[in-house]
Parts: sequence; structure tokens; C-alpha cells
Amino acid sequence: MDTLGPVREILIRRRGNSRSEFVFPQDVRKSWTNLIKKLGLEDVTWHTLRHCCASYQSQAGMSLAKIGKHLGHRSMVSTARYSHLSPESTVETGRAVSSRLYGKNA
Repeated sequence: MDTLGPVREILIRRRGNSRSEFVFPQDVRKSWTNLIKKLGLEDVTWHTLRHCCASYQSQAGMSLAKIGKHLGHRSMVSTARYSHLSPESTVETGRAVSSRLYGKNA
């Protein structure tokens, strides 16, 4: 926590006198597991958050190079694997292929 600088100070002020496990968890893995159970989610991991982050960035139009740098990837192949398209994008790309194959009004 010492490396967080100003963010740490904000968290300390928000925490007040409480020694809340939610603000400064002693065991991050245990806190994460408890949070996921409390929310009633299944199969959600830290890794899931990386995929979500990459997907949102991709859907916002960011380049794979920028997304990869943000995630610390060495390969664009890894970044492409993380960057899932939105359902709207999939329909749009499918429409483009269909149009090419069957004509403009397909």
C-alpha cells in the first residue's frame, strides 16, 4: 500500500477510524473470494477482470497496441485473445461479410 501515494491517503481518509477489511484487506485472495460469494457470482477470477478491461478498451476503439501495453503483453496475439468484441460489433462484422457475399441488401 505504501507505493499507492495519494490514492493511499484517500483510502485512509475514507476509512476513518475503521480497520475495515474491505479497504485494506490482510489477505487479498480471501477478500476476493468472499466478495464473489457475497455477490453470488460464479467462475469470476482476477483473470476475468483482465479480459473485461481489454474488451471494454477494444469496444471503445483503442488499438491492440495500446491495450497490450496497458495489460503488459509482449505479443499482439495475446492482446487479441483478450479483446472480445461486443455483440453489436459481431453483428456489424457479420453484416459486412454477408453484404460482400450476397450483395448490398443481404
